[in-house]
Amino acid sequence: MNIFEADLNTEKFNLPLKFGINSTVIGDVTKVVPVTKKPELNEFLDLSIEMNEDEFGRLGKNKSQAAEKAISPKPDDEEDDDLSKSIYHNPKKDQTIVEFEDAETWEDEKMYSFLGDGPNRYEYTIIQNFDESLSFKLRDAIVKSKGNPFSKDVRTLILEQCNFEQYLEDHIDSCSLLKNVPQLKIGGTLQCGNDMYKVAKILGKGGFGSVFEVRNMKNNESYAAKQEKPPNLWEYYILIELVSRLSSKNINHMIPAYMHVYKAIVANNASVLISEYSPHGSLIDVCNKIKQGTSKNVDEYIGMIFTSQLLSIIDYLHSCHIIHADIKPDNFVLMSKIAIGIKVPSLQLIDFGSAIDMDSFDKDDEFTYVVKTDNFTCCEMLENRSWTYQTDLFGICGTAHVILFGKYIEVEKKSSNWQIKTRFPRYFQKDIWDKFFNTLLNVPDCKTMPNLQTLKQHFDEEISYRQKYISDKVAEFNNALLS
Repeated sequence: MNIFEADLNTEKFNLPLKFGINSTVIGDVTKVVPVTKKPELNEFLDLSIEMNEDEFGRLGKNKSQAAEKAISPKPDDEEDDDLSKSIYHNPKKDQTIVEFEDAETWEDEKMYSFLGDGPNRYEYTIIQNFDESLSFKLRDAIVKSKGNPFSKDVRTLILEQCNFEQYLEDHIDSCSLLKNVPQLKIGGTLQCGNDMYKVAKILGKGGFGSVFEVRNMKNNESYAAKQEKPPNLWEYYILIELVSRLSSKNINHMIPAYMHVYKAIVANNASVLISEYSPHGSLIDVCNKIKQGTSKNVDEYIGMIFTSQLLSIIDYLHSCHIIHADIKPDNFVLMSKIAIGIKVPSLQLIDFGSAIDMDSFDKDDEFTYVVKTDNFTCCEMLENRSWTYQTDLFGICGTAHVILFGKYIEVEKKSSNWQIKTRFPRYFQKDIWDKFFNTLLNVPDCKTMPNLQTLKQHFDEEISYRQKYISDKVAEFNNALLS
């Protein structure tokens, strides 16, 4: 008997496109956010991601949630380009997590406490012409964006259309709406609702904000607090929608696989999202930890376990008509020890600031915007072809490549197929990995997506067949991780 539980919402992708995306078949999703007549978003409330070359890479580079130590680089006899693509830290340069300088300007604002009393009440503006004309304006903005799903105008109108600010006030008890929120500082405190948190340390910093480890002062439990300036309403919207859509289809077991906001502060000047803390950090941190403890890359079969989880996480995400658009090893954190045959992934996908809500677009909409970030530009963008979900599929490949080889992916086109430049070691299960990379790197078009559950099944069957051997590898991995 196969130890892996089947994903019950899955069918082959030979059904009509309108009934499925990337193989997980889920019917029409009705948004939970109601449209009621009230205020507008201030123009600075939308965390716009006009995805130029620098900004796309900066957002969400909160790499180090756990790794406080660094390991040696690759041997000097390896090629220079391999060294430049390596994910492994150089201890001469990365001995500790750097205490980042403050990039945001807070001094010119009048600061209040974390309480929403008196003068620190959230300031609304009235939405003018709040009616069906918003749908027309949104469609017009999408057309004018010329294939750029990250357009500031598009995101602002999506949030206005669902009256997101008012929805937070009326329906989300865990969210506090304030006028101004103070800047988080190490050693300081953060009050969110009835809970008080102590800011323990900085975990990472991107172009728009910082991520801190904070500890609940009642029970000393750790959480991740992401503060961004200007406030990031878009990411919060996506995360609320994702939970709603997963719940509406009774696939709650996958909710832990995605960043979940336990508490939030949305202010006119900044936002703070409090989510689960990972003691192990990102996949980059995990790979470095394993390399440090074993002097080797992550074992191939451990890579299969992780890749199986990656496929499932992205498959269910796409079934909710959401594209993450920033899939990379930095944005997967390990929440627990790994095990064979578990239903709930041990990995969690974070940082949805770049996400695309496909329910806000027409079913035939495709994108042409080219993201020029090294190692994360999908094949469609490289060829100036239209894309939708393919950017996430390329990200799966890039993440698996990092796990297996300890370096970022490079691709090349031979004949008519894209393939990775890295050669597989002789002992690898080459047929399985060739099928995986070839399928995800060579998607025919936006209307013919691969079945991710079929790819997942190939890995699961191999793991099941070699379960005794792999169980030993899992134990070795967990021991190295916790050492």
